[in-house]
Amino acid sequence: MNEKNIEMLKARLGSLGFVEDTEAMLRCAICFLPQQFQLSFLLASGKDSCHFTVHFLKGEKDLYDCLYYQATLCKAVAVPEEMKEMDEKMDAIDWKKLAACREGDIIDVAVGKDALQAALLLEELSSFTQGNLLQYKYWAGTALESIIEGAGLLKNRFEISQRFYFVEDQPPISADEAMRFLQSRWAEKKVQANQKLLAKKSSGSQTSAPKLLMKRPRKLLKQKTERS
Repeated sequence: MNEKNIEMLKARLGSLGFVEDTEAMLRCAICFLPQQFQLSFLLASGKDSCHFTVHFLKGEKDLYDCLYYQATLCKAVAVPEEMKEMDEKMDAIDWKKLAACREGDIIDVAVGKDALQAALLLEELSSFTQGNLLQYKYWAGTALESIIEGAGLLKNRFEISQRFYFVEDQPPISADEAMRFLQSRWAEKKVQANQKLLAKKSSGSQTSAPKLLMKRPRKLLKQKTERS
């Protein structure tokens, strides 16, 4: 294991704002000598969260380098009032541990109780038309994400992503800067959506007006028919 390479990668991650446990994470990944690997980090901003996935690739002389990282801003899920009780029940389950057991990553006998409770909850959740909203809230980012109903639509509704590259001789865009950029993009996305909605409503009112003017009262039509 090339120590200078480890230090260089550690510094790269530090320049992004990730410093905690990065050396251990790098050593655990590199010890298996993969052609490429990725490390994940999480930052919170109020009720929102931002997920970062840093991608590493093996280059010349078996040295690794960071090419880019993917940042995904996840907006907080607003739960409808009628689902508040279900939300509290879902929050009591350790879904990440259940997901890991489902994939065979860990074996924990204590999870059996959570699994029984989860089965009852999911049966109850199926009676709600927006049940997948709570699935997304608690399963996104876990191995259970692939079984969320309508996951693609929910991601488009609550997430926005951007890839940031490391450019030679330029300081990288830090994680905090990336998160602020995504928050700005999200605000822009909402403004554009509202403008489209207003334009659609305006267009609908304009096209419907002429149709109302063209209609003739039934009495006039009847009189015209009697005269002929």
